[in-house]
Amino acid sequence: MPAMKRRLARFRNVPCTLAFALVMAASAPARAKDKLGDFKLPDSTLYLELVVNGKTSGEILPVPYRDGHYYLPTEKLRAMGVSVSAEQESLVAVDLIQGVKATHDNARQQLLIELPPDWLPDQMFGGESQRYMQARSSVGLLMNYDIYANFNRTRGLRNNNRLSAWSEQRLFSPYGIFSNTGVWYGGTSMGDDNDRSRYQRYDTGWSYSDPLSMRKYAAGDLVTDALAPSSSVRMAGFQIGRNFATRPDLVTYPLPSFAGQTAVPSTVDLFINSYKMDSYRVDPGPFTLQTMPYINGAGSATVVTRDALGREVSKEVSFYVSNDLLKPGLTDYSLSAGLLRQDYGLASGRYAHPAASGVFRHGVTPEWTVFGWGEGASGLHDGGLGSNVQLGMLGVLTGSWGASKTDPRAIGPQRAWRNSRWDDRWPYRDEDIDLKPTEADSGRQLSYGYSYSSSQFSLNARRTQRSAHYANLGTYRNTGRLSRREDVVTASVALGDYGTVGAGWVDTQDATGRQLRLINLSHSVSLWRSAFLYTSVNREVGGNDVNAQVTLSIPLGERSTTSVSLIRGNDGRRSGQVNYNHSAPASGGLGYSLGLSDGQDMDQYRRADLSWRGTQYEVRGGTYGTRSSQNGWAQLSGSLIGLDGQLYAANKVNDAFALVSTAGYPDVPVRYENQYLGKTNNNGYFLIPSMTSWYPARIQIDPIDLPVDVKTPDVETQVAVRAGSGYVVDFKLEKLRAALLQLRDSNGEALPRGSQVTDISSGATGWVGWEGEVYLENVRDALRLNVVRADDGKACQASAALPPMAGITRIGPQTCQ
Repeated sequence: MPAMKRRLARFRNVPCTLAFALVMAASAPARAKDKLGDFKLPDSTLYLELVVNGKTSGEILPVPYRDGHYYLPTEKLRAMGVSVSAEQESLVAVDLIQGVKATHDNARQQLLIELPPDWLPDQMFGGESQRYMQARSSVGLLMNYDIYANFNRTRGLRNNNRLSAWSEQRLFSPYGIFSNTGVWYGGTSMGDDNDRSRYQRYDTGWSYSDPLSMRKYAAGDLVTDALAPSSSVRMAGFQIGRNFATRPDLVTYPLPSFAGQTAVPSTVDLFINSYKMDSYRVDPGPFTLQTMPYINGAGSATVVTRDALGREVSKEVSFYVSNDLLKPGLTDYSLSAGLLRQDYGLASGRYAHPAASGVFRHGVTPEWTVFGWGEGASGLHDGGLGSNVQLGMLGVLTGSWGASKTDPRAIGPQRAWRNSRWDDRWPYRDEDIDLKPTEADSGRQLSYGYSYSSSQFSLNARRTQRSAHYANLGTYRNTGRLSRREDVVTASVALGDYGTVGAGWVDTQDATGRQLRLINLSHSVSLWRSAFLYTSVNREVGGNDVNAQVTLSIPLGERSTTSVSLIRGNDGRRSGQVNYNHSAPASGGLGYSLGLSDGQDMDQYRRADLSWRGTQYEVRGGTYGTRSSQNGWAQLSGSLIGLDGQLYAANKVNDAFALVSTAGYPDVPVRYENQYLGKTNNNGYFLIPSMTSWYPARIQIDPIDLPVDVKTPDVETQVAVRAGSGYVVDFKLEKLRAALLQLRDSNGEALPRGSQVTDISSGATGWVGWEGEVYLENVRDALRLNVVRADDGKACQASAALPPMAGITRIGPQTCQ
């Protein structure tokens, strides 16, 4: 017991001892600091890594240390954003510069420099969202066709059957496209001499676009480009102009910019209307974000900055985007000259009257774009100027002024059709109203408007006024006249879960002075499970005509939809419609639709359609009509393509397409933009009939089922195809010719692992593995091998012969001497 008490007594002193030791340990650094407080490094050259506002440079620099200061070269300071005058010495004490703080981290051998963030260079992020890729085209032929037959059985009348075939012939190459369109009419069974079989040509011409200059060229039948205050006409001639579509990587309208700055390396997230658009890693200093917001109108951006410690700073900015504007310095234009086309769709080659037309647009500032137009023909001159101005966040204001000068030969009499259905005070008659000037006269056109758009509200208003004798190429030598006044106002308001309300107002006064005013109200709302309810009312102001419609649309599955409509016509009659539609899959399959309509004082109308979409054509047909008049129709559409020495049948090709080649290997799976499309045919080809022209698209093949002796250098490629053209995407699959050799030395021992083997004939190289084996690819019939041993570096030679067939051949053992 006494011994035990002595031991316990010793342990009672332990807490006191520990407390004393902790106090002494805590005070030791303070005493050491007091002793070293006046300690300074001797003057020397330190080799330190520069760290500016927390960003490491990874560069070790010699930093002279003199009298307690750190010196850096002036060119290095200027690169960091520090303003240094040219008169200063080549080395400057960085810690003596006002606003700069420098700290030496001896443990990490770093010089920590803190600069004001606005001194650092500005950083730009975003801008163009895509990269440019040169578009390609192979040489080939294409013919689109659409054959249509209609059969009519009307009680008391002779049966009427019609047959027509529309077609487009297209020759494409890297030098442009030559195309021709037209339709053949098979006549009718009525026996009318004026409706016999004939071919009606529509358009024939050549076109080419250069992506580098974004310029387009056209010759032959063409449509002139126009602006909102001018008009388009058809002519046969030449055209040159800008084509921004060739550069999908280029954004033509001003993009919003969002600026900020950080003191340390940070992550910046950009949200547009609460949707995350981009995320960037930014260095210390000011930064500017420029992104494609994918909206047109007003929006809200939130910029969230987050540093390494998780501290966040959020800033919200409002912006407005309008694609009616052009970026500053960007110019859009089009010039056309030729002979005006007459009776398009009625006559194949009726041209007369030389004419010319031109338009231009130019971005002056991000908020201001100017435009103009000019037209001319014998006895007619027309032109004007205008501009679009963005009013900050308030929308876009548009205005233009135009003038024309005409003589009597350029204007024909107007043929006015006045129908008593529109106004009971005016009888139905056909008369010539003499609006021609008796001598050369001038006219004026004034147009102005305003537009605003946001996710909750949109408003568009436009007025156009013309004097009596204003004319343009659209009215040249014909009986048509431009209206004297046009007022159009549309607006919509989003009500959240209650849908969207829209309203419209149209007020026009034609060349004879007759006025027509229409008002429209509509409402649309989404209901349960994507069901949709649409209501609209239209009325002529000052008249009794009211048209109203209520439609309920209900989806039934992935491709089926049914709809029910109640309609009130202008004549006051009420009717109802029921429709059911089951669309054919995009990859091919069956589709059909049914419809029934009935109402007051009308025969019951019935409709039934059936369609089949295959990989080589699409067939459609159906019937429609009433009890007294029945109609049936059938349609066959598709295309024939001649490319790479092959003839293919496909669905109608409206834009670009590609032909995938796998060097004759069949049943190779093909994907387009990660979507499985099908497998190559027996000749190793697969046609992609629909691509977005000028846009770089990803095309892939899956070599998993190819023979083991087939080499696939590439299984994925990106390609852009010119508009209206086709391109052969050639995956160069190769039948592998390889040798697996077993090499021995003169003593019969396997050559050491790691020995380098080179085939002098083909240049193939390999290294010896286990048991003296080496694998060589792309070899020829006769092998001449040079081997450098891995153990002693000595060389030896061997030779071997391969059989004529491709594949992997085992050879050996061969002696290397």
